[in-house]
Amino acid sequence: MQTVTDRPALRQRSRAAAVALLCWCITTASAGALLPYQAEYDATYNGMAVSAQRQLETEQHSYRESLTLSSLLGTVTERSEFTLDGDGWPRPHHSSFKLSLFGIKRSEQQRFDWDTLTVDYQRGDKQRQVAIDRDCLDIASHRWALVADLRAGRSPLSYCVVNRGKRKQYDYQLVGEEQLETPLGSLRTLHVARLREGDQSRGTDLWLAIDWELLLVRLRQQEDDEEYLLDLSAAQLDSQPVAGLPARFTNSTALDSAAPDHRDSTGNL
Repeated sequence: MQTVTDRPALRQRSRAAAVALLCWCITTASAGALLPYQAEYDATYNGMAVSAQRQLETEQHSYRESLTLSSLLGTVTERSEFTLDGDGWPRPHHSSFKLSLFGIKRSEQQRFDWDTLTVDYQRGDKQRQVAIDRDCLDIASHRWALVADLRAGRSPLSYCVVNRGKRKQYDYQLVGEEQLETPLGSLRTLHVARLREGDQSRGTDLWLAIDWELLLVRLRQQEDDEEYLLDLSAAQLDSQPVAGLPARFTNSTALDSAAPDHRDSTGNL
C-alpha cells in the first residue's frame, strides 16, 4: 500500500520521466550543424514599441549571429562570431555591442584568446582582461550551448558566460512544453527559465520552437523596474518559412540522445 511519504519521491520521478520523454520528442538537424535563419520580432521595452531582427549566417564551419533593436530613439546591435568543436559545442571568438541612443554612441567588444584562456574586453579607451575556462561562452553562443543540452537531455543547464567584460554563471531549468498562439500559427515550444536565486525582481523566460530547431519564439525579461518582451512575428529557417502546426521543418531528424556531455565529474562545465 502506498504511503503519504512516498508521494514526493514519486512526483519527482514522474517529473523526471516526463522531461526525458519531452526531450526525446524534440526533432532537430544532425548534431554538429546549425542552420541559418532570419527572424523578426515584435518587441516592447518598458511599454515602448521596438522592432527586432535576429539572424544566423553560416560560412563553412564559422557562424555569425546578430541581433538588432530599432526604435525612433535609436538602435542597439549585438554580434557574435563563433565556431563549433568536433562535438558540436560552440566556441566564441569575437562579440560586439553597439548603441546609438539619444545621440549617445557607445561600442564594446570582446576577443576570446583560447591559447591564453583570456578575453580581451574593450569599451572606448578602457581595456581589461578576463580569465576564462575552456567552456566559457558569450551571450549568443551560450544560447546554442543551451539548445545543445536540451536536445541531448543533459543537465544541469549551467554555463560560464562572459558578457560585456564580466564573467557570470547562467543557470536554467526546463519548465516544460507549452503551445503558443503566434502570428505564424500555433507553435509547440519548450519553456525554459533562468534561475536567479533569491532575486524576485529579476527573471528571464524563453520559449523555443520544438519543430523548428528550437528557434526563439518568445522572450520575457524582467530586470528590476525594466521589462523587455520579444515575440516572433516572421521567420525563415534554412530558407523555409516558419509556420504553425501542423507544419514541421522538412529536414528534421530524430533526436541524437547520445550526444557527449561537456561537464566534469562534479557536474560543472
